[in-house]
Amino acid sequence: MSQALSTCGLSSGYGPLQILWDIDFVAKSAETLVLLGSNGAGKTTFLKTLVGLIRPLSGEITCLEKRVETWSADRRIRMGISYMSELGVVPSLSIAENLTLGGYFQPNAARKTQLNAMYDRFPDLAARKRTLAGSLSGGQRKMLGIAKALMSKPAILLLDEPSAGLSPLYVTQMIELLRGLKEESVTMIIAEQNTKFLELADRVSVMENGRLSFQGNVEDLTQDDTLRHAYFGIH
Repeated sequence: MSQALSTCGLSSGYGPLQILWDIDFVAKSAETLVLLGSNGAGKTTFLKTLVGLIRPLSGEITCLEKRVETWSADRRIRMGISYMSELGVVPSLSIAENLTLGGYFQPNAARKTQLNAMYDRFPDLAARKRTLAGSLSGGQRKMLGIAKALMSKPAILLLDEPSAGLSPLYVTQMIELLRGLKEESVTMIIAEQNTKFLELADRVSVMENGRLSFQGNVEDLTQDDTLRHAYFGIH
């Protein structure tokens, strides 16, 4: 299985504040990788660095066999990376406008085709096209965020805390939605605190204090005493 995305010695942060330290990471094509970590562990900084919203301090990023650490976010998105932030949407724009924004670089005909595909996949959004995103429920905003990220037809989907603020019912729906994307061979990197997302994981990484403290499969994670204590509450 080929590599979809990898980093070597990646360090990143905000100005003089370093958040990530020497990250070596690999996501294979069509793989779902769950990145666990508590608030402040560095997960969001990592995803933003991968998509190009933050310029790394040092290290390499390889995406779809191309070195991209010096590329702009726009160029990375055009090549096949898509990122859903924790907020995921622009609250002041309508559902239709958010989706159109997600496919901004596509020709009109292709964007219209993808827009119709998103309405077919998310019928609740189709029924409320002109509704402002800011008036949606938390669960509806998350679904819109996913649809917006999919508008660019990405090969690699980066998801930042997709369960944040969701009820247990919506978490279940989100997992089933992502399971469907997994079956479509989209490479996904899911940054989460909710271990329920391990149901989707081909592999799992754990980030603590800006470093990867664990990389392996779910079985190895659950058998590691330190990580069981920290992430599963098992003593």
